[in-house]
Amino acid sequence: MNSEQCRISLSLGGCKGCEACVSLEPECFEWNEDTERPVLKRDCLDREAAQQLVSYCPKDCISIEDDEQA
Repeated sequence: MNSEQCRISLSLGGCKGCEACVSLEPECFEWNEDTERPVLKRDCLDREAAQQLVSYCPKDCISIEDDEQA
């Protein structure tokens, strides 16, 4: 099965620090102890994992960026 890659973005405006993103995708997110917020380490991952991240974030801080302007 083809694993389609996509880009994600992180907007911390509404972030409550639940750390769900860090728990689900530690390769993409790390926890910043100083700000008590996640940091995006890698913005490209497979679409299924990205969709799971989007659905688990309670404050909609993670979004999928579709690059269809090619």
